[in-house]
Amino acid sequence: MAAHLSLSGAQAALMLPELTSSSPHLLFQSSFSSPQPFSSSLPLQSHSLAQPPSLSPPTFPFPSLPPSPSSSITSPLPSLSSSPTPTSSPAPTILASLYRPRPSHTFTETKRDQGLHKVNHEKVAHHVVEHPRDAIVEYPETGSELGISVAHIFNINPDCFHDPRFNFQYSLGDGHGRGLRYCSFRPYIASPHWFVTREEVLLHTTALHAAASSPTDNAHVEVFHKTLGFYCALIKKGCAFSSADDFPDSSDTVKQENKSPLALCTKELSMRKRRTPKCNSRLELLYDGYNQPYIQCSQHLINPTRAHLLLRNLQEFDTNYLHALLLGDSTCYLHTENVFKTLGVGPLAPCTFAASPSEQKSNCPHWHRDRNNKLQRGNLQCAESCPTKYDIYTPNDLQDCPCIVIVSTNPHNHPPPLPIKTPPQLVSCLEALLLRLDWKLADATPRRLALDSGFVCSLRHALAWSLPEWDPSSHDLHPSLGNLDHLRRIINNSWMTSFPQGTGFHGALQQVGEHEKLPRDHRYLRLVERYQLPNGDDFLLVICMTARMSSLLVLAK
Repeated sequence: MAAHLSLSGAQAALMLPELTSSSPHLLFQSSFSSPQPFSSSLPLQSHSLAQPPSLSPPTFPFPSLPPSPSSSITSPLPSLSSSPTPTSSPAPTILASLYRPRPSHTFTETKRDQGLHKVNHEKVAHHVVEHPRDAIVEYPETGSELGISVAHIFNINPDCFHDPRFNFQYSLGDGHGRGLRYCSFRPYIASPHWFVTREEVLLHTTALHAAASSPTDNAHVEVFHKTLGFYCALIKKGCAFSSADDFPDSSDTVKQENKSPLALCTKELSMRKRRTPKCNSRLELLYDGYNQPYIQCSQHLINPTRAHLLLRNLQEFDTNYLHALLLGDSTCYLHTENVFKTLGVGPLAPCTFAASPSEQKSNCPHWHRDRNNKLQRGNLQCAESCPTKYDIYTPNDLQDCPCIVIVSTNPHNHPPPLPIKTPPQLVSCLEALLLRLDWKLADATPRRLALDSGFVCSLRHALAWSLPEWDPSSHDLHPSLGNLDHLRRIINNSWMTSFPQGTGFHGALQQVGEHEKLPRDHRYLRLVERYQLPNGDDFLLVICMTARMSSLLVLAK
C-alpha cells in the first residue's frame, strides 16, 4: 500500500530534522541548497544490509562514476558532436541506471531521544538512506523485520521531474499487497527479502535455471522437452482437417477471381461461422515399411477423400515416450517422467514459476500432472499478501524542496520480481535513439533495430561501449528490453510520435506540406492527390522524385 502526501519545503525539513548539515548523509542544508549530482565519490558497488541465504552472490564490480558538471541533466543522451571513444562516459541516464544504493544507516540513540527519526506525528523511520539526484533505484531497501521502516530520500531535478516510485520493480498500492502470483502446482515457500540489487536477482534466476538441468544430460533433457511440447501441441490442436469445405473445387476458385476483396472476406467469415467442428478422432503413432514412425488421425484411412492429419519426420523426438503418451500407457510415460524428475524437469518436477502482478498472464507456461495424471497448465494465483507498505511524501513546491521521501516498512515475503519494467528515464533514452532514425523509424522492428548500423552506433555512444567482440543490443540498456513485445510497444509509441497520421495516404498528405517548406532542390515528395474514377472508385496518386531525377525526366523528352 502507498500513502501519497504533499508537503511544503519547510514541513519536509521539519519532519526530517536528522538530515541537516551535521548528518554524515546530508540531504538539506539549512538554506535548502541544491543536492549535488553524481560524482566519483558515490560508488557503484552492490551493498547488502542483510540478505537471505538464497540471495548472496558476490559484490558486482562497476566502474566508478566520472565527475559530472554541476548543471542539471537536461538530455538523456550525450552530444554526438564528437566521435565516441572507448574512454568516453556513458550518457547521464545510463549512469543513473548503474547506480547501486548503499545500505541504510540507523538512527543513534541520541538522535532518537531528540525525535530526529520522526517523519510526522505518527510515522517514524528506523533507518535512512539518501540517493543522489536522478538516481534510478529499482529494488529499494525495506525493513528487515516487521515494524521496521527505511526512509529513502530521493534528490530530484525539479526542472526535469521523474517520480522515483515509477522505477520500482515492485507493484505499488493494492497490486503489491497481493505479492507475486504463483503456479497452482507450486508449493508455496516464503522467501523473505529486504535488500537486493538487479544483478543479484538476475544472477539468482540464472543459478536456478542452471541447477534445473544437468550438464551431462542436456541432450536428453532437450529431446524430452521437445517431445513433451510436441505432444501438448497435438492434444491442444488435434486433427483440424475434418471438413470438405476447406478445399473448394476449381469452379469456386474461378468464380472468386472476379469478386472484390471485401466480398471474399465476407464470404470467408460466413464460411467460418458455419464450418463444421474440427475432427476429434484419436491420433496414432505407427511405423511404415522402412520402420520409420509417423502420426496419423484414425480417420485418415476411413475417409481418404478428406485430408486428415498425417505427420512424418519424427526422428527428433523420443518415439517411445511419444508412443506411450498417445496410447495413454501411464506405466511407461510415468517411468520416463520420474527419471527426468530427478533432474528437476518434466511435468512431475516441482514448479518454480512466479509472475509479477503486472504481467498479463493467467496460466503457468509449464505443463504439470494433476491427481488423475492428466497434463494441464497451472493457474497463477496469489498465495499470500505481502506486508510491505510504501508511504510516499511529495513536497508541494519541488523548487523549494527538491526531494521525495519514500518510507518502506516490513520485509517482503516473496522472491524479488524480475526486472520486467523499464524505468521511465531509460524509456526516454531509447525513444531519443529511435527518433534519430528519422524516416527509417517507419519500418522499424525489434529485429531490424539490431541490424541497423545507425541505431547500433548511437547505442554504442550512449553506453560508452568498448567491447570490440560484439555490438550492444537493447537488452544491454535494460534487461526488460529483451522482451521483444515490450520493445515493440515502445517502438510503436515513437512511431506514432513521428507519424501521427500513419505512413499511408493520410501520412503522405501531411508530409507533402512539410516538403513544400523545403528548398526546391531538397524536395522529394512532390505530389499527393486523390482522383475519382468514372465508376466511383478512388485513384490515389503519390509522386516521389528528387530534383536530379526530375531534370533527367525533362531531358528524356
